[in-house]
Amino acid sequence: MAESRSVDKSAATSTQDSSEEVTARILAAAQQEFELVGIRRSSMSDVARRAGISRAAVYRRYPGKDSLVQAVAGREMLAVLARVAAAVAAAPDAAGTVVQLAVASARELRANPLLGKLMETEPEELYNYAATGGGASLAVGRMFLVQYLQSLHDRNLLLPEADLSVAAEIMIRLAATQLLIPDGLIPFRDDAAVAEFARRYFVPIVVGGARPAG
Repeated sequence: MAESRSVDKSAATSTQDSSEEVTARILAAAQQEFELVGIRRSSMSDVARRAGISRAAVYRRYPGKDSLVQAVAGREMLAVLARVAAAVAAAPDAAGTVVQLAVASARELRANPLLGKLMETEPEELYNYAATGGGASLAVGRMFLVQYLQSLHDRNLLLPEADLSVAAEIMIRLAATQLLIPDGLIPFRDDAAVAEFARRYFVPIVVGGARPAG
C-alpha cells in the first residue's frame, strides 16, 4: 500500500515536471518567434512548430495569442528584473544603488531583443500591452525596486515604504516613457548622462528627507 502511494506520488511529480517543461518550451519558442518576426506575424502554429509540440498542447495552456503574449511579457519582465539586479554591483550607499539601477535599466531597455523588435516593427503592440497588462507589470517592478533597495540598505536611510513605492513607480513610468519616446531632454542612450540624471533627480526622491537612524 505504502509502495503504491510512493509510485503514485512519483508519477504525479514526473507529470508536473513534464508539464512545466512543456510550458517553458512554449514560452521560450514564442519569445523567439516574436523577436524574429514580431507578434502580429507570429501564429500559434509557428510557436508549436518551434517548440516541437502539437498545436493542441499550446492551446491547452493558452487559448489564444493574446494570453500567450501576456505570459511571454510576464516571463520576460521577471527575466529583465533578474538581469538588472545581477548587473548592479555592491554600491556603498542607497544613492549609489539608485544610480546603478537606473543605468542598468536603461541598458536593458536599449538592448532587449524583444522590445527592440516590437519598437521597430509594431510599437502599437507595446501600447496595447501597456493599456491591458501594464498595471500588473508596474506592480511587479515597483515591488522589486522597493524590496531590492530595502534588502541592501538600512531602511532608516530610505524614505518610508509608502513614499518609496511612489518613487519607484515614478522611476518605472519614466523608464517606460523613455522606451516609447527615446528622444528628448532626459538622457537614455548614454550611461554617463543617465547616471548624472539619476543622481540629480532619482536619488532625492528615494533618500531625500529620510529619517535619521535612531
